Amino acid sequence: MAPTIPDGVGWTALVVSAQRAAESRRPDALFQDPLAEALVERVGEDAIAAGPGPDGGTDQRGTLARVMGDFLPVRTCFFDRVVTEHPTPQVVILAAGLDGRAYRLERPAGTVIYEVDVPEVLAFRDAVADDLTPTVEHRPVAIDLREDWPEALLAAGFDPTVPTTWLVEGLLIYLPADAADLLLDRLTGLSAPGSAIGVEYADRDPASAMTGLAGTDDPGAQLFADLVEAGPRDSPARWLGSRGWTVEESTVREQAGLVGRPVPAIMDPELGGMDAWLARARR
Repeated sequence: MAPTIPDGVGWTALVVSAQRAAESRRPDALFQDPLAEALVERVGEDAIAAGPGPDGGTDQRGTLARVMGDFLPVRTCFFDRVVTEHPTPQVVILAAGLDGRAYRLERPAGTVIYEVDVPEVLAFRDAVADDLTPTVEHRPVAIDLREDWPEALLAAGFDPTVPTTWLVEGLLIYLPADAADLLLDRLTGLSAPGSAIGVEYADRDPASAMTGLAGTDDPGAQLFADLVEAGPRDSPARWLGSRGWTVEESTVREQAGLVGRPVPAIMDPELGGMDAWLARARR
């Protein structure tokens, strides 16, 4: 029996993972993601594209996959490099969703990956991954980020006295500005010297960009618009720099060029899309 698909933001994690599976099947694949491929095999691409609907039914919600498909592999490669180029003893993935890095990235012996997300999403991930062998120790931290996640992270064995690499991928667009500020303040307070962080967020309202390209009557665009917020108030250099991080900014266009992929329409301001910052920083 296929595991139950989580609703809400958990469904967006499902779509992202399906796009990673699609990338893994390409002859010129930028990466191989066994967890994503196991997900598609167990759940089915039709179920992922449809998504959970009200009262147990389904709505056709393939917009996110269709509009964001070219962007997601580019973003994945960027965050992979943040992890591999900063070999810290700890990696923390906030709002980890169905992240498969513990099953595909080689890390130095002794590295621990902490995956923070709500219990139902992590339980779903574990059900999909039960036949896979991780390449590194990983510890799920089952908690909503609106709660005291630093305390839960510490209880799971996280050590704030050693350097950490933090991934904030596909998260900030779901947070209002005040919540984004709180998240970064908490994260910074747990970051020893030598820590690194990767973040991504849009330079303007992502809901307007999505509905502008897909149409306001598209159910997938509306679902996306209902979930997202404006995100941080400042550019990454100001937002992170004011908290003691040294920031290196880039855009989706620049990162797409590095891996030889086209710029997706939603990330092309000339086509009515937004641009997005992909930034990494060190302390």
